[in-house]
Amino acid sequence: MSNSAPRTADLAFVSVNCPTNSFVDVLDITDPTLPRRLTSIPVTAGDGLVQSVILRQDGMVLVAATENVLVLDPGRLGAAATTGQPHPALVARLPSMGSGAFSFGTEDYGVMAE
Repeated sequence: MSNSAPRTADLAFVSVNCPTNSFVDVLDITDPTLPRRLTSIPVTAGDGLVQSVILRQDGMVLVAATENVLVLDPGRLGAAATTGQPHPALVARLPSMGSGAFSFGTEDYGVMAE
């Protein structure tokens, strides 16, 4: 963040689950005719496969995987990742809270947690 007003953007979170590695791509779709990948956040095998993503009331983004829930700080999505280290946006990992125990769903009137 700079000293100016915080940047706002419309973001899309896209899960990519592969046999060897999984990740969440964050796309800036502020201009839907010119989407751009902002970052890619690796999801470890221990976290499981990404199942759903939700914006929490406090502004944090929750990524539910089959084993754990990852907590992302949207203000850090643009930070450069260091090889071999967790992405700077990953601020917490909630163990054993994955989609087997907790899942996110949506309804016509918004998003809900079950």
